[in-house]
Amino acid sequence: MKKIAIVGAGKYGCEIACIINNINDIQREWEFIGFFDDAENLKNTENHYGKVLGTIEDLNNISEKIAVIIAIGNTRSIQSIVGRIDNPNVYFPNIIHPSVLFLDKKNVRIGKGNIISAYTIVSCNVEIGDFNILNTRVTLGHDSGIGSYNVFSPNVQISGSVKVGNANTFGFNSGVIQNCTIGDNNKFGVGAILLRNANNGDNYMGNPAIKMKF
Repeated sequence: MKKIAIVGAGKYGCEIACIINNINDIQREWEFIGFFDDAENLKNTENHYGKVLGTIEDLNNISEKIAVIIAIGNTRSIQSIVGRIDNPNVYFPNIIHPSVLFLDKKNVRIGKGNIISAYTIVSCNVEIGDFNILNTRVTLGHDSGIGSYNVFSPNVQISGSVKVGNANTFGFNSGVIQNCTIGDNNKFGVGAILLRNANNGDNYMGNPAIKMKF
């Protein structure tokens, strides 16, 4: 089995440990060795799923090949952590829950470091970049394209032919109708339904979603 660790020892990290266990229930693939977390007070502590082995600095000093999953639900934090991991022994697999439904897996292209959680549906001719988080019951419609570092909360619905840039955050039960294009660094509130294109760095709330200033 291949060794794997999780960066982020919080509640979401525990959820990812559960997904790794679910994968191993189908086919023994991963040996989970523990967590890494920059909270110094967590080092050498344990939760229900494993031990906190150290910080990112400790991870960078590991001398054996190891898979790493980043279990942090914040786009900026994910990008920062990826930039700080410079150990050539570290690689970033995709972690995909066994219940995920691919309508045509041969026509789905996926980068690295993605987390795709339970009961997500991925349609045909879909492209997914790197280090995206797709929480439970996300739907990606046909011919959709997802960039990198995006976070999709549970029950997000992305319709067909939607293009999503990088580092966007989609709140619970939000959605995008077909043929929309979304830029980078946008945030969509709980239940926000986007009916038109979105540029960069904006906040959207409501149904239909409107741009908000804070």
